[in-house]
Amino acid sequence: MNKKTVTVILVLLTLSSALALEGESTDSVTVTGLLITEVSPADEAVTLTNIGGSRVDLGDYTLTDGEGTLSFGRGYGLDPGHSVTVSKESGTDWFNSRDGTITFSSPTIAKSGSFILADSGDEVILKKGGQVVDSVCYGKSNGVEGWTGPAVSLKSGQYLLRTHDTDSDTFSDWVATKPGWTNLEPSSGEWFEAVVHPFSFPESRGDPVFAAIMSAEHTVDISIYLLSSPELVALLCQMESRGVEVRVMVEGRPLGVDTSTELSLMKSLTDAGGEVRVINPPGGSGGRYTYVHNKYAVIDSETVVITSENWTSGNMGEHGNRG
Repeated sequence: MNKKTVTVILVLLTLSSALALEGESTDSVTVTGLLITEVSPADEAVTLTNIGGSRVDLGDYTLTDGEGTLSFGRGYGLDPGHSVTVSKESGTDWFNSRDGTITFSSPTIAKSGSFILADSGDEVILKKGGQVVDSVCYGKSNGVEGWTGPAVSLKSGQYLLRTHDTDSDTFSDWVATKPGWTNLEPSSGEWFEAVVHPFSFPESRGDPVFAAIMSAEHTVDISIYLLSSPELVALLCQMESRGVEVRVMVEGRPLGVDTSTELSLMKSLTDAGGEVRVINPPGGSGGRYTYVHNKYAVIDSETVVITSENWTSGNMGEHGNRG
């Protein structure tokens, strides 16, 4: 994905931590080595990342929640910038389906005691040679060595993600997020000039949307709650046949809507060569988002169309909503 595009992006975050020593300042400092970067109580999963400049041997480290311990076999190395996820068992979830995930029953892991991450709150401690290297506390945890202040607040279905390249050993280094969410830092304040052309429904009949898509030379990327206009989908199929790359992401469970027509239209788009992704698909487990409520298109990574109305037959015709 080297193409310049404005779609859902998974951001790789540069991660680091500090070696917490007795009496050391809790100010944020940058260090090198191994640290905890993700914790998921629901999956009983912990991710470790090597933020140093040289390969580390995990055999020097142990993970503990204070009740159980996971020890790594000697010789299992982790290159700079690489991560490894340790999970209770393999499966299809966000953590345990990753390539290279190590399960508790793996020959690489020696497990002692009861390593179970409590949903209500717990601690995860990374040690090297018996000394605390990194730690994180969440939920109702009362704290642990190497941690200062209150624990990270964590709701059901969320996991912990480290977001800073420095480590203060406090909750400010972490966010509570959900699998698939994009955790972007606030804008740096950089400004860009743009020409804006307002339009309204139903007077426009969606003509500005059609015109913008017809102008595409390379790419059309759409994220939308509901796309059920046959005319618009026909145009997208036509653009794909011209060599324009068309990618669409739609909500799979729009409230009170029979999606059979929309899904049939999306099938025609994929048959034409387009790419369609359905978030919260019918019959799926859901939970990634409550709804994908966007209604926008990005054309050639330069032009953006944003509307308050879905792109249905009514809104793209004479009987649309006011918007």
